[in-house]
Amino acid sequence: GNCLDIRVNDSVSALSEKIWLAPPTSYASVQSFMTYKDQMVTGRPRMRFRRLTWGDAFTLGGWISAEDRQQGKLKVAVSRPGLYFSTLFLEALDRAGIVVQGTLRSGRVNRGISLLSYEGRSLGDIVFEVNQDSNNMMARVLAQQLGKTVDPQSDGTEDIGLSVIRDYLDLEMGIVSSNYRLSNASGLSLGNRFSAQQMGQFLLYMYRQPSVWKVFYDSLMPVGEHVKLRHIKLPSDMQVRVKSGTL
Repeated sequence: GNCLDIRVNDSVSALSEKIWLAPPTSYASVQSFMTYKDQMVTGRPRMRFRRLTWGDAFTLGGWISAEDRQQGKLKVAVSRPGLYFSTLFLEALDRAGIVVQGTLRSGRVNRGISLLSYEGRSLGDIVFEVNQDSNNMMARVLAQQLGKTVDPQSDGTEDIGLSVIRDYLDLEMGIVSSNYRLSNASGLSLGNRFSAQQMGQFLLYMYRQPSVWKVFYDSLMPVGEHVKLRHIKLPSDMQVRVKSGTL
C-alpha cells in the first residue's frame, strides 16, 4: 500500500503517546499535536510532512473523533511508496533473522526480471479503496497495469494506460476524445474535463454491464452510511450512493 494508519491508544493520557502511526517503521517519524474527541462527528485533522532522505517526517495537528476512527478513515499517504515498501520488506527480513548487506537505493530493474510475485486482493476490494479513500496513487497504478496488459514488453506507463482508457471510452461507450480532456488517471488534475452528460453516459453504460456493475456499485457508499452525509434526509423511495474523498 501507500498509506500509514493513525492509531489511537485510549489507555494513555499523554498526547505524545496517545496517537502514533502504524505499522511501526523507520520510514516514518511522527510528531503529534492532535487531540482526540470521543464524539460521533467528523473531525478536523491537519497534516504536514517533510520529505527526507530516509522517508517522511509527519506532523499531525487538529483533532480526530470517534466517528473518524469507526469509519477507518485515519490514514496518511507516504510520498514514495517504493521506498516505503522496500523499508518494510527490509525490516521484515531483519525480524526473521535474514541478514541483508548494502543499503536501499532506487533504480530500474531490467525487463523480464521478476523480483516478487504474490496473489493480492480482488479488483473489487482495490476499487472500493480507491473510491472511498480517493487514493490517487492506487488509481494511477491501476492505469499503469492497464498499459502493461496491452503492452507486456513495456514498463506499463500511465500514458499507455490513459490511451487504453481513451480507446475504451470511444469504442465501447461512444465518448469521443475530442469532447473531453483526460490528462491524469487519478483525477488529481485541473486538466481533466468531462461534462455531466458524459458522466451520465458512463453510469448508464456501467449499469448495463453485468460483469462489472456490481463491483462498481459496491465501491460506492449509501448516503445514510457515509460519514459526511448522514445528515442528508432522502425520500424513502430514493437511494443514492456516493464516492468519498477522505485521504
